[in-house]
Amino acid sequence: MARLNFCSNGVPLTTQVTKFKFSQKDEDYQPIQEYYEDFMDVWFAKVERFIDRQSFESGFNAKTLQAVESFDVDLALAMAKERGWSLDGMFNRFWFRIIANWCSNIKNSSFRPKSRPSICCPVCHRDVTRIDAEHLKHLRTVRDLPQFLVWEDKIYETATKPRNYAVCWGEFEQEKFTALEQGRADCKTTWEKERVSWPWHENDEPMVACPFTGRLIPKIDTEYFEGLPEEFQTYAESITWETFIEHFPSALIQAETYELCYADYGGDEDEDDALKDRIVRDERLAESVAPMTSEEILSGTIDPAYEELFSTIEKLGVDNVSQMTLKLLANDFTVSDIAEILSKKRSDIQNCIKGIAEAIPNLGELLGVSRPGSFVG
Repeated sequence: MARLNFCSNGVPLTTQVTKFKFSQKDEDYQPIQEYYEDFMDVWFAKVERFIDRQSFESGFNAKTLQAVESFDVDLALAMAKERGWSLDGMFNRFWFRIIANWCSNIKNSSFRPKSRPSICCPVCHRDVTRIDAEHLKHLRTVRDLPQFLVWEDKIYETATKPRNYAVCWGEFEQEKFTALEQGRADCKTTWEKERVSWPWHENDEPMVACPFTGRLIPKIDTEYFEGLPEEFQTYAESITWETFIEHFPSALIQAETYELCYADYGGDEDEDDALKDRIVRDERLAESVAPMTSEEILSGTIDPAYEELFSTIEKLGVDNVSQMTLKLLANDFTVSDIAEILSKKRSDIQNCIKGIAEAIPNLGELLGVSRPGSFVG
């Protein structure tokens, strides 16, 4: 690795960038490219759960070229002089901001509905972006409050904290209350809507009414829900991750969209298409369980969360390469990743996986996943 802010040819990075901007020759850009390739692994580690390696490398190189082309040499010289900075590191400062912003956008875009469409939870039937152990608790939050409540035979809109006025929808009638809850209020109920003085007080202090217990309380927040009776704490049955896997073995836990450019149909040497290799494997682990690194797996380190799974793999009676392959697959590594880690050809790893699946038809059941495809894809 070259010295900080210096290319491998000994020329300061900013000077090399300036030289290329004037010459536009490939040989002048090569030292810049080589300098930043040394940092590619470090930056990829920050976003590896949100983008595949091939796309990252392409974007990384494109952003580096963008930084070179948009770098203002005169402005950098003026800033360095004004702030007493070394000119040698001015381009690196500029490049860092561009790459950091790009990586931040990669993470943010991964959780946008466009990238991760909502899926329906088979337990609560709500649309969510991901089903994990935390979601399966189905705990109520302020967003789960009913919009309306009945107090002294009148219908009010629910409030989480005291105000000067409350919204009242007139005398309680079941038909009208049902229509309001379903969002189909007719002209009559709209006519009865009015703003009234705050109706809830206790010891001359303004309070709010709890729509579940009917008690007057200072405010409704997350802490209040934690203190509610158990039947009010959840909006649906609360189940464990293990129970979910047992009852809904084929349920989708997360959706992700892919552009058609990732659908590479491959050939004889690459039977799995690129799209299959990119899709994150559904290894049925709760979100709270962090994947292990390849170094930890190869060294024999066992995370307590993976102890039972790894023990099962070691008892399968397969060779060491097959064991390592299964352990790496369980930790979200792709076929290409595993081939590189184990210094094998990609086709060898593919054949290894197929051999395991054929030799052990009930592999998915043994490893506690929904199907062999979930694990050996």
